[in-house]
Amino acid sequence: MVAVPISVRRSQDEEGNHISMMYVRIPTDEPDPQERLRRSREVMSAAKSVHGAVPAPVMQDAAFTTPPAMLGRAARTMAVLGSNGWIDPPHNVTISNVPGWQAPLYCAGAKVIAQYPVNVLLDGMAASLTFLSYMDHMDVGITTDRDNVPDVWELAQDFGAELDEMATRLSTAGHTK
Repeated sequence: MVAVPISVRRSQDEEGNHISMMYVRIPTDEPDPQERLRRSREVMSAAKSVHGAVPAPVMQDAAFTTPPAMLGRAARTMAVLGSNGWIDPPHNVTISNVPGWQAPLYCAGAKVIAQYPVNVLLDGMAASLTFLSYMDHMDVGITTDRDNVPDVWELAQDFGAELDEMATRLSTAGHTK
């Protein structure tokens, strides 16, 4: 199960992050890249339509229906149960897509050429993949728990190889039609 954060902001004028989670099963067991992409798109479209059926204000207001003291106790209880291995977390991977700036950014007068996001890992999580667009490209940050993913460099290399293969297969498929 993969957690995908989504914005539930009521309008563009609101400040801050208003985020909820969708939980989806990404078809990583599919060996064919084109079919895997098609199935992934299906899964995400279905999850978005189900998630979109709940109005954003309802999801945002749900956080205020539980008294803070009870919410804090529940969070501590879940943390203890999870850290002792008594329950499994609902997901062990998070995949985020964050729209970034499309205009050049500068830091101390130097032009920013890339931004590599780092995400937080909660107890029991193995990895977080965060995609951040910037100008005309996409930067990827892979954050892992070394106990769960000791070969993060292999994961990063495999990820790059998979993107290359998918790009080749999809560009070839596009030329045959």
